[in-house]
Amino acid sequence: MMSFIANSPVVLRDIMEPAFVFYVCLGTI
Repeated sequence: MMSFIANSPVVLRDIMEPAFVFYVCLGTI
């Protein structure tokens, strides 16, 4: 997953990164 984000364009990375963090935060609740 992280390698996919690292190899993605900056715009896609800006979208995926907050979404991934948000998903992880929901998982901890």
